[in-house]
Amino acid sequence: MFNSFIFDKDGVLVETEEARIRSYYNVLKEVIPHEIPKWKEYYNWHNRALTGKSRAEVVKGIIQKYSSLSTALLERRELLKKKWKSDHFNKSDYKEVKKEVESWLKNYDFDDFPPESLLSIQRLIMYADIPLEEKCKPIERMLEFLQFLQKKKIPTSLVTENELKRTKKELKHIGLDINSFEIVVCKDRTYCKGEESESPGNKSEMYSLVNKEFSKKYKNCVAIEDTRPGMLAASHGGVPCFLPCEKKFTKQVVSLLKVLCFPDEASPEPFAVGIDFGGTHTTVGFGNTLWLYFPRSFKEEDPEEIVRFLKKMCNPSMVQALGIGLATTFVPAQKKKERRVWEYSSKFKKLSKIENGYFTEIQELWTKKVGVPVVILNDGEAAALAEHRRGGGRGYSNIMVMTLGTSIGVGFIFCGRLHIGPYSSRASHIILDPNGEWDKGENHRGCWKTLAGRAALYELADNMGLERDSSKITKKAQKGDKKAQFFYELYAERVARGIANIVRPLPLECVVVGGGIAQAGDILFDPLRARLKRGDLLDNSVASVVKIVPAQCEEPVVVGAQLYAEEALSKSD
Repeated sequence: MFNSFIFDKDGVLVETEEARIRSYYNVLKEVIPHEIPKWKEYYNWHNRALTGKSRAEVVKGIIQKYSSLSTALLERRELLKKKWKSDHFNKSDYKEVKKEVESWLKNYDFDDFPPESLLSIQRLIMYADIPLEEKCKPIERMLEFLQFLQKKKIPTSLVTENELKRTKKELKHIGLDINSFEIVVCKDRTYCKGEESESPGNKSEMYSLVNKEFSKKYKNCVAIEDTRPGMLAASHGGVPCFLPCEKKFTKQVVSLLKVLCFPDEASPEPFAVGIDFGGTHTTVGFGNTLWLYFPRSFKEEDPEEIVRFLKKMCNPSMVQALGIGLATTFVPAQKKKERRVWEYSSKFKKLSKIENGYFTEIQELWTKKVGVPVVILNDGEAAALAEHRRGGGRGYSNIMVMTLGTSIGVGFIFCGRLHIGPYSSRASHIILDPNGEWDKGENHRGCWKTLAGRAALYELADNMGLERDSSKITKKAQKGDKKAQFFYELYAERVARGIANIVRPLPLECVVVGGGIAQAGDILFDPLRARLKRGDLLDNSVASVVKIVPAQCEEPVVVGAQLYAEEALSKSD
């Protein structure tokens, strides 16, 4: 499947997260000693809630968790200021501390440092004081996998957001020769067999650089990451990426990596595979163990190219069934009383050429060609099944799951069962403004998609003079930026109008909201809930009952497709 590998360092070859968590815990133990739990309890909470997030998000999460922390940190600000003035942090061990203080001084006087800055700085002080052997522990299973690859003469490289000097030190500490990698790209320098050059600095550009170098010699390159931000960096750099579902490289994960890359290795217990064929990327889930992200969409590809991909992903000796969540439009097929792929769909419309796009015909043809049972459903339906079983919709019998993205995907659970009707939901085309923008490629204007889809979100950001990046707008809003907060109020209005038009005729208990912009959290959900409870879009009696909750399931389309395949398999037994 792949003939060259790019390894991330932290979390893949070297266990560093425990030491990072310990550094935060040590600050809390010193500042609010009577309010924190024992180490194991804190570690489990931090690892579950904050691992994989940015430093700013981690700091915010801890301050929100411990209400007295802000005041306690501010009380210690003067002591930190004295240490700063005494040149205490000029030692090489405190290089990162010094950089952090200087970055905050660009926007604040020391006397005005907010609690977030103080926690971030003191955490770095604590981290610097932890011995190397405690903050640089080898992940033995992955070291064995790396050596397994190198013995097979498989090219390997390393990408890390650490500096080259630190990287050399840590690799030596865990017994790795830096020259065993073809290329090592660090935050500050690139190293190749004794030669150094400048580094792009940005992690996605690091991946792009290695991919470009590898592509000169090898066709199929893959990255291995332990966090979603790392996976996204690889994807933006044009590199497919493996990511463990539980973010840990267990024996099961490493065994599966070997089997997927080298089929002659011993096969694990058979499992179901789920695939999210999206409009911008493709994600594969191998059981509940491993995800594989491809920075490529098959939306314009010929059906045979999709089949070739499916064959690569599904070895019949270890795959029980294949579930596919497809980002396309299904319409009624009157002759057979079933669904078919719409020939005018903006994505995957070439599938309409297979037996007129009949749903069952495509499933039967792909089952025959791939060699495992194949079931297909719309991506919104797959997400609904996943969130109902494992995410924000657990415990409710009648829910709507919506995904805010390029368009607005929707799926329904009624009476505890996934609803699959004669056509896939076209909720994004609810008309909210008959005189509004035309929906490109459609025969109507002013639909929900034109008001709340990604293009509309970008236009709103442009009109308000904000960046076309919802994560950056979110950070500004969280820091109190009034314009960024108003942006989310305006966007929440658009989302609320669509939800209200669906909830009025359908007796739902819960609406689960997912997608990239939903990562904004309370910055979006607070004005969204408030807008629905104002009384004009929905009766107060209805608005008070319908819960608006964030999606919780990672890769819901993949998970839902897997669940659907497992159910279909059990029914056939």
